[in-house]
Amino acid sequence: MPVGPTGICKRGEDATLLMVLNAPEGLVRFAPPETTGGSEWTLVMDTNLADHANTCGFATGDAYEVTR
Repeated sequence: MPVGPTGICKRGEDATLLMVLNAPEGLVRFAPPETTGGSEWTLVMDTNLADHANTCGFATGDAYEVTR
């Protein structure tokens, strides 16, 4: 199976985890990559948000603002 530009070549059998870290001070805009067989990523935790219980989804390519 050919590997795409994201390095993800097949749909996960259990789950695919993407962890985004921001070391520099300030805001960084990040776009979740495309995957095979999926079109959405689910935010499970953001340490910058007070309430981690509210999960939400992002379409691949949507901008998400990552802060430190």
